[in-house]
Amino acid sequence: MHVVKGNYAEGYQITLDGPASMFRLSRKYGFQMALFLPALLHCDRWWMEAKLIMNDNNLYFFKLTDEFGLHSHYKDPGEFDSKLERRFAEKFNKIDTEWKLEREADIIDLKDTVMIPDFAFVHPDGRRAIMEIVGFWTPEYLKRKLWKLKRAGRPNMVIVVSENLNCSREDFSEIEGEVIFFKSSIDVKKVLDCVEKCAIHEKIEPIAT
Repeated sequence: MHVVKGNYAEGYQITLDGPASMFRLSRKYGFQMALFLPALLHCDRWWMEAKLIMNDNNLYFFKLTDEFGLHSHYKDPGEFDSKLERRFAEKFNKIDTEWKLEREADIIDLKDTVMIPDFAFVHPDGRRAIMEIVGFWTPEYLKRKLWKLKRAGRPNMVIVVSENLNCSREDFSEIEGEVIFFKSSIDVKKVLDCVEKCAIHEKIEPIAT
């Protein structure tokens, strides 16, 4: 179970919990949290607070931030998830544009899961757009991706789709945003044309505490 509050400008507050804790204090999720922590260490600018039940059945509070200088034993996932993303970012950085490219800066809460778009585009005038690449080929992946995109319902999203997938523009007809198909590489200028069409001034809500 999770709850996501906040925004890309002020940061996100993510609460992780389990159904059993709604009824009583539980040690049930300790192992899952132990697996989560090393992954968190790969993130930048974070803090964590946790409630712990020890063997004496007392409740303790655990706090940790990125300033502690801890290192994870998990393999570094790297800056990009794929060569396709890396090549797009490299080409984008070579063009003359006022738009700034950000990597995985947004978290879209879909209630039972989340969606983290691959890129965001930020303009000095305050406009913003996000971009998601649909490039993996398995039917299960595509079905799940289409479900997420439809549920996200973001009119300022640019969806970039590989022509190698077994899908067509009709599959995206009920999904908000701009859709671009590509063969082997993503055309940066076409993406920016779509960004100009769909980018919006997003209202920033403060994080509720």
